[in-house]
Amino acid sequence: MIKLPPNLSDPLFNEKFERGAVVKTIFRCKDGKDKYKFFIILNKDITIDPILFILTTSQLEFYNKNPHFNKDIIRIPAGTLSFFSKETIINCREIHKIPKDKLRENFKNSILQIEGKLPENIINDIDKIIEKSFLVSPKDKEAILGKKS
Repeated sequence: MIKLPPNLSDPLFNEKFERGAVVKTIFRCKDGKDKYKFFIILNKDITIDPILFILTTSQLEFYNKNPHFNKDIIRIPAGTLSFFSKETIINCREIHKIPKDKLRENFKNSILQIEGKLPENIINDIDKIIEKSFLVSPKDKEAILGKKS
């Protein structure tokens, strides 16, 4: 593992860390195993802590067998975006939180990589799903969508 000095890692992190950023990192899954996972940064204002994100998966079996969850996901066909080589599902049902300093430290230690950014149309689709969701708290919706006028 290469640890980057703050004078190199902090400016790069600040430049790439934004709403819609696709992040690849080691993630402890529910089965207790550490796996590389992709997640999407959701915060409208990325200076607010904690950072809210949603996970992606290329494990399609559950979603193929349970199409009633399709209203809460976005399917990305394989190869459509450079960072998703397999068909990928963005699961908008579960919002996760992590302190921004933890992300910054993982980036500095090369545990976390910022792979790119989702196109605006996909970010807008995520927002629409979250706005309608009964599973996302009003506080999280405000952090993701911004204040309602």
